[in-house]
Amino acid sequence: MKRRNIVALASAILMTVGALTGCGSSSAPASNTSTTAAAGGAAASTEEKTFNLKLGHNLAEDHAVNIALKNWSDELKEKSSGTINIEVVPNGVLGSESDMISQIQGGALDMAKVSAATLGNFSKAYTAF
Repeated sequence: MKRRNIVALASAILMTVGALTGCGSSSAPASNTSTTAAAGGAAASTEEKTFNLKLGHNLAEDHAVNIALKNWSDELKEKSSGTINIEVVPNGVLGSESDMISQIQGGALDMAKVSAATLGNFSKAYTAF
């Protein structure tokens, strides 16, 4: 898959997540505290947050979108030095698209790949798509 397509998919997902974030409740991400050695050998404590997020969708594991989401997740984990971890859950394991949007609104799910038609049921702004 071309890099341009992956970037476009990641951007679309982030825009969808951003739009749905306003609909859901806020929840604090998990926080890990790590100790690092500072110059001079003294140990300094720094707060390093780790974000463990779950992304659901209804497509098969061998579908191109699932493969792109997995690659995006792996690349994000690598580029964030392991501080952002996204678990991609395919095959509709978390429910229908409407169920997943409701889970996002309730704070039980972080992200979902859903169609614009389904988003139109939750916000009139998406009916144009």
